Amino acid sequence: MRYIDLRDWKEVIWAITTRVDPLRDTTLVDRTPIDYLRLCLADREWGSPIAMSKKVTTRVDSLWGELGIG
Repeated sequence: MRYIDLRDWKEVIWAITTRVDPLRDTTLVDRTPIDYLRLCLADREWGSPIAMSKKVTTRVDSLWGELGIG
């Protein structure tokens, strides 16, 4: 398990983008003030980082030229 330094914005964003399921893990509340992240630890098991398989990565890389990118 990898712990995230909540004081390091890059680590927080990485953790959110690789471990959060927006439908399951977020609630939007209209007209509320933005608050700073509370520096406490949640006692829960975290998911594994999302990663593409080598097969998918190779396929995507092969498409860049056809799409006119890179």
